[in-house]
Amino acid sequence: MKLYFRRIVSFISYILVVLALPLSVSAALLQQSDIDQLEEQAGDNCATIRGKLDMEAPVILKRVKIRDGSFSVKLSHSDKWLVDQKPFQIYDYNKDNKSLKFGKYVVFEGCTLLRQYSLWWGKKLSDSQLVKLNEDNETPPISLKVGKWNGMLYRTTGICNNDVLALRIKNKTIYISSFCGDITREMIRVGASIR
Repeated sequence: MKLYFRRIVSFISYILVVLALPLSVSAALLQQSDIDQLEEQAGDNCATIRGKLDMEAPVILKRVKIRDGSFSVKLSHSDKWLVDQKPFQIYDYNKDNKSLKFGKYVVFEGCTLLRQYSLWWGKKLSDSQLVKLNEDNETPPISLKVGKWNGMLYRTTGICNNDVLALRIKNKTIYISSFCGDITREMIRVGASIR
């Protein structure tokens, strides 16, 4: 009986050790070289790239601290979003121009993969300064309040039209834009989450 009991205890200990191990090794994150390779393979056939995007999972806002900008913000993301079966970072940061790209990947002209949203920051501008910066645009800027922040909404033109949300936060203006798109509920939620 003692031998039987020891075997059971040994088996249970073994199971507990196995259960404590991670069930799967996390996949490698998507890299720029992966994106370059997908774009090159696709050539002019954008459907090839679209077939490798899995962006169906619901959006979750995740708070991240932006050290260079001395603020935090909730950015849209899902750990279940995949490009060519690889997960990707919450945001791609560009230290040189104090900006980041976030959100889903979308396929643009020439079968180029781009992130859906941009966020960048600079010195604090007044309403009149923002209007002056955008006086060449077809649509005049609109003053608004998002969460506790005052700001403006304006449209830029170029390759495509982009709505830009400019919010005055502490000692800076933070800009959020959708790639070739109109203002979205997601942009408003991200803007309201800034601390």
